[in-house]
Amino acid sequence: MVSVGTELRCCDNSGAKVIKCIYIYRGVQTDAKLGDLMLVVVKTFKPKKKVKKRDLKKAVLIRKKGPTSRPNGLT
Repeated sequence: MVSVGTELRCCDNSGAKVIKCIYIYRGVQTDAKLGDLMLVVVKTFKPKKKVKKRDLKKAVLIRKKGPTSRPNGLT
């Protein structure tokens, strides 16, 4: 699971390489699941792109390494 303080690799064309989760928009739950919206800060970035270090951005969790449990029972 992804919790507050987790560093993630970014997989879009914004220019960010590594981002850090600082808030999860999910009520009282502490772990983010697939599809959850998070507030992140950019840690490292590619030069000549839109984002810079310490920029606050919103991000959606779209994939993770471990197995995913779904409501119909598949993993």
